[in-house]
Amino acid sequence: MDTKLGRLRELFADNGIDGLIITGPDNRYYMSGFSGSAATLVISADSAALITDFRYVEQAKAQAPEYHEVGYQRRPIGAYDQGRGRPGKTAHEVAVLGPRDDQSIDAAIGEERT
Repeated sequence: MDTKLGRLRELFADNGIDGLIITGPDNRYYMSGFSGSAATLVISADSAALITDFRYVEQAKAQAPEYHEVGYQRRPIGAYDQGRGRPGKTAHEVAVLGPRDDQSIDAAIGEERT
């Protein structure tokens, strides 16, 4: 594979590595091309997510097309989830931008929380 992501995944396979989380701005830019100031990359053998706050979602889509964009918005602990009568997500959980608004960060690495 001739992309950075492809070469990284080849290294995963050759070395028995399951995945990588990248938080440093220079490394994040090198791997994805994303130049925003707030993001984390989560890369596995078959998934690549760029997790950023809602301000950078459109920028992430434009600058990092190989990555699934995940936007988050902090919610207060104990809040109710959009009037559905169930406990809300904690400040450390996120909502994935997509067809369902009750998915969490787990979707970024291939598992959907129900």
